[in-house]
Amino acid sequence: MKFIYFQLLIIIISFQTLFSQEIMEVNLEQCYTWADENFPLVQDLDLIKKTTEYSVKNAIKSNLPHLTINGQATHQSAVTSLPFSSPTMNITPLSKDQYKIYSDLFLPLTDRSKTKIQKENLQIEGDIEIAKTEAKLLDLKERIQQIYFGILLLKIQSEQIDLIKKDLDSSIEKTKAGIKNGTSTYANLALLEAESINTSQKQENTQINTKAYIQTLSLITGKNINSEAVFITPKSIQKNDTINRPELNQFNLETEALNLQNKLINKNKIPSVGLFLQSGYGRPALNFLSNNFQWYYLGGIRFSWDISQFYTNKNTLDIIKLNKSKIENQKRIFLLNTQISQNQNNAEIKQLEVNILNDSKILELRKSIKETAKVQLENGIITTLDFINYINAEYNARETLELHKIQLLMLQYKNSIITGN
Repeated sequence: MKFIYFQLLIIIISFQTLFSQEIMEVNLEQCYTWADENFPLVQDLDLIKKTTEYSVKNAIKSNLPHLTINGQATHQSAVTSLPFSSPTMNITPLSKDQYKIYSDLFLPLTDRSKTKIQKENLQIEGDIEIAKTEAKLLDLKERIQQIYFGILLLKIQSEQIDLIKKDLDSSIEKTKAGIKNGTSTYANLALLEAESINTSQKQENTQINTKAYIQTLSLITGKNINSEAVFITPKSIQKNDTINRPELNQFNLETEALNLQNKLINKNKIPSVGLFLQSGYGRPALNFLSNNFQWYYLGGIRFSWDISQFYTNKNTLDIIKLNKSKIENQKRIFLLNTQISQNQNNAEIKQLEVNILNDSKILELRKSIKETAKVQLENGIITTLDFINYINAEYNARETLELHKIQLLMLQYKNSIITGN
């Protein structure tokens, strides 16, 4: 028995833990935060920043001395020899097997300005990738908005269906009483009950769709959101028409990167100068007449100048200029499309604001008509079918008003996505 009680206790605790993990109240800002913590795309931002940081550090280290270690062992067909012989000098001929291992240390002196440009370019490339990722995150944010407001719309539909169901149930009870009193008929009762069943079916469909939306939101946010959770209606936000989309930052950064390429081309025209030190051990060493293994070193100033770039510089600069024009054209197209979307969205907002004012007036009239019809039905002045029509008219008016309110909020938040604010 004790073992059974222990198992039951574990099951109860497990259910309590599971229940506590379910989210019972949700707001839009929370969904943004949860998606940032859960969605893999957000993790790319940290990876890009770290990659850029390491790349910049590597670029800075290019100013440090470059050390290379080399070695070789060779056999050659001939070696250096003196063109004469002397009876007083015993000159040992050089071996045809020669060996050498040495280190080469080079400290660049004129490449620091190039390194600075390369460092700036790497930073800009990282910022471009961040801007692209931020643009994708705005798309994710818009998707969250669509799902969240979709849930709110379905919740409102469910609430309106509950109201019409209450009206029908109340009328059904009064009709049953009327049948007993002889003031109503079974035909009227059948009409009301059929409409009640139809309303219940609508409610079931609404609940199924709501659960599907909530499950999708749970996948995006990584949270176990309860199907009965309360979704807080967001507050109205002020319209901001200033366009701050990350794509604009991306275009500006891409132009800046091309400017840096232009600078780097000009820097490459300058010869590369630096100090070098070479030391090693081999046979022969610096004394080519010695056949012994010896240590050696030499140092000084070294320069190199690649003049082949002068053949292609003009074409490369022209390509950069064309790419800048291409980016500027893409920027203009993007701004134009964004402004078109913004104007359409603003026009829909204005239209909804007008509709909401009219919806409120229509709803008050429909409520008054329904209350009058309820009394008329009880007195047998109108038919049950007429009363059902009046109920549906009020329901449609209320639902339209509430849906328009949510749609207005949705468009306001959509404007924040369009403009990037």
